[in-house]
Amino acid sequence: MMFGGGNPPGGIIVPAEDAVYQPLSTDGAGGGTISQNVNGSSTPVLFYIQPGALERYILKRMNLHAIDGNWNNASQYGALGTALANGIQIYKEINGGAVIKDYTEFMPIKRTHDWALLAGVDSVNVGGAGEDALIVRWTFNLGYSDIELDGSKNERLVLEVPDNLTGLTDQIAFIQGFKKEIAA
Repeated sequence: MMFGGGNPPGGIIVPAEDAVYQPLSTDGAGGGTISQNVNGSSTPVLFYIQPGALERYILKRMNLHAIDGNWNNASQYGALGTALANGIQIYKEINGGAVIKDYTEFMPIKRTHDWALLAGVDSVNVGGAGEDALIVRWTFNLGYSDIELDGSKNERLVLEVPDNLTGLTDQIAFIQGFKKEIAA
């Protein structure tokens, strides 16, 4: 029995066939590198999601999960000791081309708490030594609108890391939404 992505009896979640639940990755399909603790200071590293040529994605939410030693210091990013020099950028673009919408145009994410300006929901949970978790939930239609990506136009949602995040234990972003076929 399919429950269309809702919560069936017993709390087991069964995603609908048209559900999108995929990490942002370096190949756009969830199969490349998903951990964002990379060094993008010389060459920015792009993590993205991109539908197939005959698909359209309606993206509802991005969930970011990061682990590090200190997410509580508002003057820096995690326990890296300082704010990021360039800042994480998030935008919708045509693959390899023009930016359609820049969500961080006015303020790239340079400090931990800059996520709150974008997502509105920013939560720090303290774990053991060196294992603080930063949980960010950005529900797109609460601050802007659902993000639609048209695969026939090579549109993609990109999280660009132009700084050195190798000092973080980990950072991963997952996208939730659904897909529709584009008539051929």
